[in-house]
Amino acid sequence: MNRKKDLPKILLGMATVLCGALLLSASSRAEQIRYPVLCYEGDSLAQVRAWEKTWAGQKITSANIEKVKELLPETLYSLLTDKGKWGEYWFEIVPYRQFKPTSGDIKFTLAGKCSIGSDENLVNYVSGIPFPKPSNGLEIAYNYDNAILGDNFEYHTNMQIVDGRKKYNRPMIVDEHQTWFTGRRDVPPVPDFVPNPKDIYHAYHATYHEPPAFKGTRAMTVKWNDRSKDYGSWEFSSSTRRVVRRSTAQRQTHIGPSDITYNDQGGYNWVMNDNSYKLLGRKEMLMPRNQNSEQLVKNDVEGMCYVSGYQRERINMYIIECINKDPNYIYQKEIWCVDPENWKILYADKYDKQGKLWKIFDVSYTTAKSTYDGQEVLALSNQTVVDVQRIHGTKAYFMNWIAGGQGLGLQYDYFSPKALLQYGY
Repeated sequence: MNRKKDLPKILLGMATVLCGALLLSASSRAEQIRYPVLCYEGDSLAQVRAWEKTWAGQKITSANIEKVKELLPETLYSLLTDKGKWGEYWFEIVPYRQFKPTSGDIKFTLAGKCSIGSDENLVNYVSGIPFPKPSNGLEIAYNYDNAILGDNFEYHTNMQIVDGRKKYNRPMIVDEHQTWFTGRRDVPPVPDFVPNPKDIYHAYHATYHEPPAFKGTRAMTVKWNDRSKDYGSWEFSSSTRRVVRRSTAQRQTHIGPSDITYNDQGGYNWVMNDNSYKLLGRKEMLMPRNQNSEQLVKNDVEGMCYVSGYQRERINMYIIECINKDPNYIYQKEIWCVDPENWKILYADKYDKQGKLWKIFDVSYTTAKSTYDGQEVLALSNQTVVDVQRIHGTKAYFMNWIAGGQGLGLQYDYFSPKALLQYGY
């Protein structure tokens, strides 16, 4: 073999192999960051549309629920079929509607280069969904943690707390302001507030109007950019006119007479790497992710722990087992059903320390038009929690959304312990 003569051929071959490897790598990266990722498309979408020809528009009651049993969480099916214990409820089936991210969400997700560190903390996060093609439960949990509501968000909450044995409701009325200080998508400043001296990721400030014992109470929670750091939680009492900081253990207590702990808000509201996660797979389920909250309010019945009127569509959900690393945590385990398009927990089962089912969570969403640029952004519609052990329920209806707003209640200084005292009475 003449090495000098054959050298150009060898170099050409090496270059061809290298170019092929680079193209393959680029193709792999492009596949990894494809976004938005649709729940259904092509043949799978055609199959869902064919199924909807029979079922869309159908009202499901205990009389015909058996026909869609395989598309419901087992715990929810048990509740809806036990009329003697829980009463009669119904829901309707609606067509699947893709959740469409905002332009800023798409932009930052495609540009994202974050990862998970050795301590299971989120590394190099800027904005958007960190793992649009997740491979494990922790990545899905961080997607949930970074699925935001319009950068700035305000809403009114009408909460009905139900004693299912004595058949009466007690109201809890709350107004809430939320702002994301980093990870912002569309509303300036994007993607971060600068300066951000406290290194805040997200904060919310709530004002309680009812029940009378809570009137004037204000509460605030701050999540940090260091996602492994315990949240900061403070509360202002109108009766004592003092601001106190809640301990980590207090976040596991229930909010007033409700069935929701501070860590339960939205399905889960605490540090992500405090848990161990196991991705159990995917499951076709009927979930309310385009829900009209007014329809639920209209069908709320005094003394009933659950509510009729859910608008459920077929979604191919992620199912995750979540176990807190603290053996003394309030729940032994949780099972989350996570939407693969909006990345929110839409249903959860939570088990007590003896491993017995304690609570079921139904969390529904809708969209609201941003006052900043008119884009449709994700909005919380309802959170219903049923304590199956003591026959008790909490039904929270969220309404009067203002997404993308600016001004009082959304700026940096509003999210401080000093502001709780300043705006309290």
